[in-house]
Amino acid sequence: DLLRRPVGGTEMLRLRAVALEAVAQGYRLLRTPDEDVVADSLRYGSLRHALRLVHEEYARPLTRDEMARAAGLSVDHFGRRFAEAMGTTPAHYLTRHRLRMAAERLSHTDDRVEAIAAKCGFPSRSHFARAFTEAYGLPPAAYRRASGESAPPTADPP
Repeated sequence: DLLRRPVGGTEMLRLRAVALEAVAQGYRLLRTPDEDVVADSLRYGSLRHALRLVHEEYARPLTRDEMARAAGLSVDHFGRRFAEAMGTTPAHYLTRHRLRMAAERLSHTDDRVEAIAAKCGFPSRSHFARAFTEAYGLPPAAYRRASGESAPPTADPP
């Protein structure tokens, strides 16, 4: 098996460079600071209540209906206004925020991957691992190892 065979010094450096490049690429391509998004959302009135809900309650199941109620809008109107203002759907924004919070926990804590998945609102470790790998290009454990070798990334997923 390719992953279990011993690697030499040059090969190890190449693998480490590839992992660090994946983290750096994720940082460059996926960065959208949530604080800026929240600040910008203030001009969108009632959406700020839905954004606050996402940022404060991301660890629990949140529905589009619940976010619309927080914004004081119908579900359809909320979906349109949110997409116009934020450039993405409410569900995608919620997932992106959960992944960013998970990336921070992976970089800054020793919590188990299962615990991080649960604390960030993912129903299972496998669902979390698939979403995280798709967004960051590395499985959670590899991301944790790579972030420990450089400045911890704070990238936002797409």
